[in-house]
Amino acid sequence: MESPKYSRSDAFEIHPAEGSVIYEYPSQSRGLRISFIRVKGRRPAAEDEAFVEHDCTFSLYVVEGSGTVTIDSTQYSVTKDDVVTVLSGKRWVIEGDLAYVVATTPAFYPEQSETVKINRDCLF
Repeated sequence: MESPKYSRSDAFEIHPAEGSVIYEYPSQSRGLRISFIRVKGRRPAAEDEAFVEHDCTFSLYVVEGSGTVTIDSTQYSVTKDDVVTVLSGKRWVIEGDLAYVVATTPAFYPEQSETVKINRDCLF
């Protein structure tokens, strides 16, 4: 199998919320996926929701901007050149005006991701 090179034009573009965009790059591996994500606001958008990745672990590398990543009840301030890892099974939210590259292992697939209700008064 060849080791391919991909450009932005090869990526699948998703607009999950106003001002946010995800570029999902093709992958030859089931073990790893790379994406570029720009967030302006909050993901997920609803204040009483968080993501849970049942199979995938994410490592997010911030390339520009700043914001916060909340994992379960811990909130991390992030800015350019920071890395945050979200382990599978954890509830998480990202907020701010930032762009990041995310490496997902195993390769991200939508069926393993769930949006769950949270109690914002206690963060999670």
